[in-house]
Amino acid sequence: NDAMDGGLTDAGPVVRWALPLVRVVHDVAASLTIGSLLLAATMVPGRTREESASLDEPRRAAAFRIATSAAFVWAIAGAVGVVLTYADAAGLPLGDPTFGSSLTGNVWGIETLRVGVLSAVAAFAVASVASVARARSVAVALTVVAAFGLLVLGLAGHAGGSSDHETAVNAIAAHLLGAGVWVG
Repeated sequence: NDAMDGGLTDAGPVVRWALPLVRVVHDVAASLTIGSLLLAATMVPGRTREESASLDEPRRAAAFRIATSAAFVWAIAGAVGVVLTYADAAGLPLGDPTFGSSLTGNVWGIETLRVGVLSAVAAFAVASVASVARARSVAVALTVVAAFGLLVLGLAGHAGGSSDHETAVNAIAAHLLGAGVWVG
């Protein structure tokens, strides 16, 4: 590790530049997933009641395809984000020989990484089910799972440790969900 001024270690330029880019991709993909599922669940009507209930309604199928792609990107970006976040926090470059064992030994013990893994798993589950589903009821259920995958991210970080914990976590949860729906 290269020591910077003040004794802090740096994971290197790859981590320093990739981490914010991966976070942007993660957030956009999560929002697109939730927005597409919400669209498929609530706002895609057919010309008739029977068409609206049909499993092969083409606009709902398109929304499911978008949700599938976006959720897979979200899951991959989430997993990559966990790796990069650990590298940044530990000050270990990705090529360090001890990086893999250090990451696997600490991934579940560090709250930020744990919620990142949970979010990525939720996104992968949403993508897997959305790839084969077309029913409005499944879209509703997947929207709930995707919202969980997004909301769990609010449990870690500076808001989670504040003196007014419940208010801070509720505020960040409302912000994440609102932004996810709006952007999606």
